[in-house]
Amino acid sequence: MLDVYAFATPNSVKVTIALEELDLPYTLHGVNVRTAEQKTPEFLALNPNGKVPVLVETEQAYSLTESAAILVFLAEKTGRLLPAQGEARAHVFE
Repeated sequence: MLDVYAFATPNSVKVTIALEELDLPYTLHGVNVRTAEQKTPEFLALNPNGKVPVLVETEQAYSLTESAAILVFLAEKTGRLLPAQGEARAHVFE
């Protein structure tokens, strides 16, 4: 199962859009950055940088931060949205 810790920021929205497009089940946990919830000890245990989004793979017991890393992980996990090699892959990263 995937847990996503996010707020209504562009980077957080990218992750939730990818999860929906890939039809992956996830649980969304809201982190209100306006009230500094990302600075709580509980959240800092997930991401010491205190930034959203965070993706936690509960079955594998690890987490990822930074939207680009999360998006690449999701694409490679499913084999969708990111070509395996070549010019097409480079264009996705553009």
